[in-house]
Parts: sequence; structure tokens; C-alpha cells
Amino acid sequence: MPAHAEATLYPPPSLDFSYAPIEHPLQLTALRSEEDVFTNTYPLWNPPPGRALFGGILIGQAIHAAQQTVSPVLVIYNMHCTFHAAPNALKPLYYHVVRMGGGRSSVSREVRAEQDGRVFFSAMCNFYTTGKENPTLHQVKLPQVGQHDMEAPDKPEKPSTNESALTEQIVLSGFLTFAGPKTTREDVDPFLWKELPVISSSDTVPSTNVLHSWTRSRGQMSSSQTSNIAVLGFLTDSWFLSSFPEVNPKATGSYGQHIGFMVTLNHTIWFHDPQVRIDEWLFVKRTSTWAAKGRCLMEQQIWGKGAKLAATCVQEGIVRLKTPQPTKTKGQEVNASKI
Repeated sequence: MPAHAEATLYPPPSLDFSYAPIEHPLQLTALRSEEDVFTNTYPLWNPPPGRALFGGILIGQAIHAAQQTVSPVLVIYNMHCTFHAAPNALKPLYYHVVRMGGGRSSVSREVRAEQDGRVFFSAMCNFYTTGKENPTLHQVKLPQVGQHDMEAPDKPEKPSTNESALTEQIVLSGFLTFAGPKTTREDVDPFLWKELPVISSSDTVPSTNVLHSWTRSRGQMSSSQTSNIAVLGFLTDSWFLSSFPEVNPKATGSYGQHIGFMVTLNHTIWFHDPQVRIDEWLFVKRTSTWAAKGRCLMEQQIWGKGAKLAATCVQEGIVRLKTPQPTKTKGQEVNASKI
């Protein structure tokens, strides 16, 4: 049985190896029978061994879907996403775009990702036309971590697999071990990473802990600006909520060993630079401003070439810690051994 028999509605087209490996999993195909409805072109990507779809795929594909229903002169500047449940990555997804109100200079689109008649993800996407080039009045500056750390990597370590093999691994199988910034196995990640030391204050207040890293896509991106923005949307969900244990290791334990459950609720992105390229080094800053009542807020800023702020992102998630087990006394351990 072909790999796409159940994971896609239509047989996937041949791969275009001029694209970066991460671009293929985000591509959509318009349904032939319905207007403003799209489905995944290639098998959906999810972290093994489960069947739940990675949230970054939903974000990137929703951007592609919404962009196909607006004028080419309009660019996305804001996106608010809600994750209702985890869809099955082994079945096709259908993106229904609802055309909301708007004018010639700005419009809105609601995107709903459905499967088996159920909405698993929804996003409100807002577009505008840039018109004449306006100067940046102000922006937050690139953090000064250290002279060596602030230098973008010149020549990243060459992967052990070539780009074509990596693309096939991602697209044809639908699975990939998302290595991320903490691994040495860059050959299995669609992004290159250079992680910097966690910056923490002397009073060890979790909300002051800051994570910095350099990242870029593996391989050269296509010239499509929509594709670059969609991959940026994907990137904003990569190692975002999962960075929480590094922000508050005292509560979550080493490597998050005290966390029993963690999942994203909603995700908001402000896109500041519509010309950003994801195959150029990006500087990422991640931190958390609040965590209580089983929820937490993570904040993220991404700078592109020339220290230009490319995106700001806020994510809310559920973080539930494991219930502490009562410590047994020596006498209790002896009695338990006799049972």
C-alpha cells in the first residue's frame, strides 16, 4: 500500500529538491470540489512514537491556507491560534477558510483545521498591505549576551545526510526525530541550532531566566515569501513550551522530570518583517512571565538579518506537575517488605 494511501487525500507530487526540507510538509492542495478548502499535500509530520500532530505544522499550513484566499499584495501581520485537540497525523486534514470582513488595505481570515467532522485547530489571521516602505520607528534591541555568542555561526557543521535524503525522510515517511537545540544529531532536524547558555539572575527568580539560541532552516529556502513566513510560524512553536523546564528548573526538576503533562492551549504571533528569510541565521530569545494554576505563559522574540525584529510570539500552555509521592519511613519499608 502506498505511503500516502491514508495520510493524504490525493497522491503526493514528486519532490522538488530545490526547496528546503521543511517546506514540503507545510504545502497544501486545494480541494477540487469545494472552494476555500485545502488539504495537506504530503503526509503530516508528527513526533514519534505517537500519532498526534506537531502544532507547528498546523500553524504553517494555516498560513498557507489563509494566504491563498487573499490578494498577493496583502501580507500576514498577526495570527492567533487555538489548539482544541490533537488530530491524527495518519489521516488527511482539511483547512476551511472563512472570509471575514475587511477592506482594500486589510482583511481577516478564520482558518479551521478539521478531521472526521471535528475542529482540532483554529486560527484568526490578519493581513494588511504595506504600501509605501515606512521606516522602523523603534524596536527592542538584540540582546547582548556576549561578543562571541552574538556572532552568527559562519560555517555550521555539515550534516551527515544530504538535503535530498533528509527531505525524503521528512516527506515520504511523515516522521522525523525533531532533534532541536540540545542535540548533536543535526542530521535529523530540519533546522540548524546553536544553543547559548541560560541567562539567570542571582536571585534565581524563574521569570528572569532567559534562553537564547541561533537557528536557521537546513537547506536554502525557496523565493516564496509566503513559504518563508509559514516556516517562521512553524519555528515559533519549536522548543517553545518545552523550554519551560529550563526557565524554572527548581519547580520542574532536571530536564522536566517533575512534569506530568504539558500541552499548548493558544499561540499568538506578530509578524514584523514580511521579507524575513529563514535560511539566514535568526536569533531567538525565550522566557516566561507567569506560571500558576496549572498554566504558564511563554514569550519569544526572533530577530533576522541586520538585527531586525522579525516576530514576537506569546504562547499559553498547561503544565501539570506530578503528584509528590509520600516518603516512606524506615519502619514502613520493613513492613512493606513482609507483605
